[in-house]
Amino acid sequence: MRAVAFAGWLKRQGHSGAQAARRLGVQPRTLGRWSRNWRCRQMPVTLRGRPQRMTDPLMPVVLRQHLEAMGPATGLPTLRALFPDVTRSALQDALRSYRHQWHREHTLVTEHLQWLVAAAVWASDFSAADAPIDDCYGHLLLCRDLASHYQLAHQPAVTPDGRTAVAVLEMLFHIHGAPLVLKTDNGSPFICEAFLALLNAWGVIPLLSPPRTPRYNGAVEAGGGALKLQVHYRASDHGHPGRWTSDDVAGAGLQLNVALRPWGPRGPTPQELWQRRPVITSGQRARFIDCVAAMREQIREEHGMAGEFLEELPRAAVAREAIRRALIQLGYLLVQRKRISPPFNSPLWDKIR
Repeated sequence: MRAVAFAGWLKRQGHSGAQAARRLGVQPRTLGRWSRNWRCRQMPVTLRGRPQRMTDPLMPVVLRQHLEAMGPATGLPTLRALFPDVTRSALQDALRSYRHQWHREHTLVTEHLQWLVAAAVWASDFSAADAPIDDCYGHLLLCRDLASHYQLAHQPAVTPDGRTAVAVLEMLFHIHGAPLVLKTDNGSPFICEAFLALLNAWGVIPLLSPPRTPRYNGAVEAGGGALKLQVHYRASDHGHPGRWTSDDVAGAGLQLNVALRPWGPRGPTPQELWQRRPVITSGQRARFIDCVAAMREQIREEHGMAGEFLEELPRAAVAREAIRRALIQLGYLLVQRKRISPPFNSPLWDKIR
């Protein structure tokens, strides 16, 4: 077939059939016979190897049902043991087709968030202490700047309450200035009237996590885990591993800020990056608030909800997306997306499912 195609191409270039045969290393009459057979459709393409054999017309359906029940990690030896009358090539084709479809249907889109401007977005949360602090505190109020990884606060607290949250955040606003956005969960300390009034007075937009989604505020969760590990080490070094002190907590927070290098050994520490933070002006704050409001209206129009009254959950979902779009548009957030297909036997897929 390729010889006939090559001869036809040479003929279109102005060469004769004899010249084409000479280049192919065959006799001119042989090349002529191949060309005539091709024109008369007497040169069919034949597949090499043994033909696939399915003894039962319903066998492909049965085979597919078994694969769907056993999953894509099923191997060819298992299929050959279950279907001894089906040829190896047919089983391979069925398994390959099923795995290809499985990959298409289970492709996941992951997102990597890169916070670009220090002091623009903070995250806060209460975390239970692993040991009593000063024999009276059982929790820590954490606050972290997302772009610099700087630990702003790790305040011991008796219980998670709005009064503690208001006192600590108001102190931080006076010392460092207020961020544009504060990420929190839906806990009662962060949705109480006094706390929301504090944010409104300082022009801070609250970004609440979706219900039962702790990973949405995962940065402060991870920071809290690292902090508590350092507190444990310091308490052990000081001879009281089962009893933490406020000094242990303060020392651990300082160590995370001045010793860690999240961007590699040549990168800055959180404290160095925090000290170089820009000042958020009133104009930037007003522009961000206006952008969030515009994005909120745009999202409502996209979903046919313009002018409608929304219940609490839909309203919160619209607010989250509006804040996200505003952060991206104004250069505070970069979102990188990547498509992945988990391996057939990956624990990741078990967690997602």
